[in-house]
Amino acid sequence: MLTVTSNGSWEEVSATVAETPSHAVTQPAREVRVLAIDRQVSVAEAFGRRLHDEEDLVFLGVLTNPNATLETIRRLRPHVCLIDLLAGDGHEGLRALREIALADTSTGRLVIVDLDAAGTALIGEALACEPDGFFATSEGLEELVKAVRQIAEGQDRFSPEVEMVAGTAQAIRGLFSRGELRVVCALAKHGNKAEAAEATYYSSETINTYVRRIRKHVAEHEGRSSIRLPDLIAWAREHGFHRIDIPD
Repeated sequence: MLTVTSNGSWEEVSATVAETPSHAVTQPAREVRVLAIDRQVSVAEAFGRRLHDEEDLVFLGVLTNPNATLETIRRLRPHVCLIDLLAGDGHEGLRALREIALADTSTGRLVIVDLDAAGTALIGEALACEPDGFFATSEGLEELVKAVRQIAEGQDRFSPEVEMVAGTAQAIRGLFSRGELRVVCALAKHGNKAEAAEATYYSSETINTYVRRIRKHVAEHEGRSSIRLPDLIAWAREHGFHRIDIPD
């Protein structure tokens, strides 16, 4: 099994993939090649061991450095990529999703998500990247095997658990204008208006204007008459806005 190190290099492998000449890399049609992008190698390797038990699935290994995503995919040509949504605290997982989508590759993108940790805002951002499917970690390894085969066959595959929160995730994502979203993410990351202003390059007056609008949107969404700034920041973090890169 191939192990891809954190700097994007390949270690010695027992599989033939890394040492086989490029003209011979293509596997028989019945074999599905799977690569994982994950912050937790032990978890991804557990997935890999289960997939490796299947005759038609070939687990290529774990990439822990998403900066090497495209290079690795072009070299190994996986049919399915398992992407940990929380890689890089969410930033690298989203970047990998976007890069693979923009690249000239037919690799299917299956998002692996811990629903308790991700937050609805991060899930909303992932949904906006239009992945081929979602797999919730609570579903178990047998469902993962089925999910990989579905993606490899060109089918969409969405975890029932993700479908339950998808509507909320998309509604929360749609609450804010682009400028408001920048401020929500900055407040969630930094916890105060002064640092949010520095992070967004907005003046204190602009930040205050955006915060008033944001508080109004969130209060209406939550069915409240108003919301205090500390409660707004807590709400933003609960929903995972701190895991989203501040939009340009």
